[in-house]
Amino acid sequence: MLSAVSYLPFIADDALITLRYVSRFIEGLGLTWNNDVPVEGYSNLLWAILLSILGFLGLDLIIAVRLLGFLFSISSLYLIANYTFVNHKKIFLLVPIVVLILFSSSTVISVWTIAGLEQPLFCFLVLLSILNYLKYRDTDLQKHLWISSLALGLVSITRPDGLLFAFIIASYHLLIQNGSAKKQKLNDILRLSIFPILIFSAQLIFRVIYYNEIVPNTALVKISPSIPHFIDGIYYNLRFIKSNISLFILAIISIITCLKYNCKNIFFYLFTLTIWLLYISFIGGDIFVAFRHHYITILILLLIIADGLKELSSAIKAKKSRLIISFAVLLLVFTHIYQQITNVNYTVVRLLNWHWETKTLSDELKIYFADKQPLIAVDAAGSLPYWTGFPALDMLGLNDYHIARNKNSNIGSGQIGHELGDDEYVMNKNPDIIQIHISYEVPIHYADSLLFRNNRFIANYYPVRLKANGEYPYKGVLWFNKNSKLVGLDSNESRMIIPTYLLNSSNKVYSEFSISHRLVTPISSQDTLSYEVNGIIDISQITIKPKNNDLDIKVKHYDNSTTFYLTNNSDKLEFIENVIITY
Repeated sequence: MLSAVSYLPFIADDALITLRYVSRFIEGLGLTWNNDVPVEGYSNLLWAILLSILGFLGLDLIIAVRLLGFLFSISSLYLIANYTFVNHKKIFLLVPIVVLILFSSSTVISVWTIAGLEQPLFCFLVLLSILNYLKYRDTDLQKHLWISSLALGLVSITRPDGLLFAFIIASYHLLIQNGSAKKQKLNDILRLSIFPILIFSAQLIFRVIYYNEIVPNTALVKISPSIPHFIDGIYYNLRFIKSNISLFILAIISIITCLKYNCKNIFFYLFTLTIWLLYISFIGGDIFVAFRHHYITILILLLIIADGLKELSSAIKAKKSRLIISFAVLLLVFTHIYQQITNVNYTVVRLLNWHWETKTLSDELKIYFADKQPLIAVDAAGSLPYWTGFPALDMLGLNDYHIARNKNSNIGSGQIGHELGDDEYVMNKNPDIIQIHISYEVPIHYADSLLFRNNRFIANYYPVRLKANGEYPYKGVLWFNKNSKLVGLDSNESRMIIPTYLLNSSNKVYSEFSISHRLVTPISSQDTLSYEVNGIIDISQITIKPKNNDLDIKVKHYDNSTTFYLTNNSDKLEFIENVIITY
């Protein structure tokens, strides 16, 4: 799993959504997003439970997600290795070597081992259920059927689509599997269904009691079947195939071989893959890098390759033919490894450090606004809400009761999970800080475009460019509510305090956090900052914090307003934090 380590420190933003729920649960605040109406904005209950256990034991949650990711990916590797070595005892040594190399070098597996989401657990449980179902078919030992049932039950609360695999196995057993009496088949299906029904029903009861809902919030936001989404899903699958073409060539060779020599499991694997790929197309694919939904696809392909190469090696006795086939297989393996290293769908992962850059910003915001706890409205609902711990409004609806239930007429035509928005609702919540996408100054999603046409947003929110230094330096834009008592103008009858990050500049000035964690604004030599306030203000009423004699202050009056100008007349960079106007 050294390949997985090479993709550190990548973490998925949605993993941090789960960690916000987990951290609040550990603090005794329940599986909640905020302190208001509870919503189920996560879709991986079992994963959250395991993380909570490790969190209660004192383990850092980031370490916990990495640890569980490695644990379950290695467990899947063990199951694959066991299947390859034990089920094919008289086997050509090349086969297990090829299968293990393909697993270990797969970028999909490596990335989602360390990305913090539930894929390693989900895929381990699916693989466990499949292999035990196949063992039951071979041995008729009931314990394998019960293990498969338990794994399917647990997978149903690991991801909502976990139930699909219970359907796949039950359907195959009932409709396709030969050799069993109808009554025996029905009894088998009943046993297979017991744990999925019991465990999923328990979660459903919990959901109804705790969240007062039948379906999770995530389903309302992400599930919007449509022709455009189906096409997106097909394109997602095709990109995955293209990015792993050598693996698919090996799989196709193995499928042909298995069909020729009547491998007992090949139809089950093809049945499973077909339904899974159709399902991925149905939901519109995925927005995350490195094809997380195809982690399980790769595991099934490896089972096919193990069976196919075994049959091929058994059928070919001539030494020369074996050498030729071995060379061809190894060539495909090395081509696969090369593609994993160079394919743009995978190399981009190493460039995605914005989650950690946001942590650098959040660490400073937590100190600067520690006693104020401003409400932040976000598109990317993981990083800033988790790292700051501030009250948060999810403008895309995953973690918001209202937005998830108020869909627009264009639903089904946009990017899955990013199609909702309600600008008036957001403005009524009066957030103190708004983060557009991952700190952009221009609209990206539907929710953003609504805001940028909203008069209240235009009048009240100012783009503040911020820098924060650290291992992963941050540089981006947050929109601050100028009238917020927490982050904007602080005024009373005797004075007004204006944070200098709200001042206008002729240049794109980035306010930054000082060594003492104060948020200060730099003024370059001969640069000018300005701000307009209501009323007629005299120069004598204006003071600067910290006091700086190198700054020249001028005022201009227009009707019943005053614009003041601060100009740096020195030859060095100056920093100021606030402008104070006394009445």
